[in-house]
Amino acid sequence: MIKFELITKRLLDLKNKLNLFLKNSFLAIAFGFILFFVYSVYSFFNQIKLNTEIIKLNNEFQKINMSGNIINSELEIIKTFLRTKFPEFNNLKNYSNLTFSSDSIKHHKKSIILLFIGECGACFDNEIPIWNEVYQKGSSQNYFMMAINASNQIDLVKKYFYEKSTLFPIVNDNGIFSNFKRYPFVEMITFVVQSNLMIEKVHISWSQNIEHTKKFSNEIL
Repeated sequence: MIKFELITKRLLDLKNKLNLFLKNSFLAIAFGFILFFVYSVYSFFNQIKLNTEIIKLNNEFQKINMSGNIINSELEIIKTFLRTKFPEFNNLKNYSNLTFSSDSIKHHKKSIILLFIGECGACFDNEIPIWNEVYQKGSSQNYFMMAINASNQIDLVKKYFYEKSTLFPIVNDNGIFSNFKRYPFVEMITFVVQSNLMIEKVHISWSQNIEHTKKFSNEIL
């Protein structure tokens, strides 16, 4: 019985000491919790910031890689087609049922052929004002200009014909230019062609680089 009372007394003393410690240390403990909370919040947002930076760096790295691939594609395309003959074609129609052929090229001083091979309709939308301006200026110099849709977007011709957003004719290729679709990242290839069908300039268009096309359009005229 005495032993039990002794244990109870010691437990009670321990409880009192603990209560006294907590009472005397309340401010320190509370301050410690506040510091811990502030540090946790700081670490959380800092981690989010770091993750955002990592995502941004990854995106930039992908853009650099893509730019490198695009530049390589453009160099390959220029090397492949410059000073070669543009393919002859016949019976390419627009939605007015007008027929176009490579004879149109032969009857003009120079021709500008936009060969649309990509899947990004918005990319072509962004560049239409540039090419409309080239068409207007080139017409006074006896330049011929047309767009050929060789992409999988078979309604592209219909879209721009009925919207009348292109001043120049746009036709479907009927599969004649399907071999041009082997280039990744490329949305459109532009050829400046002499009257003998010799290609004298080559340009590629891709998403989000409209300044590249503006520079080329200034070099044409």
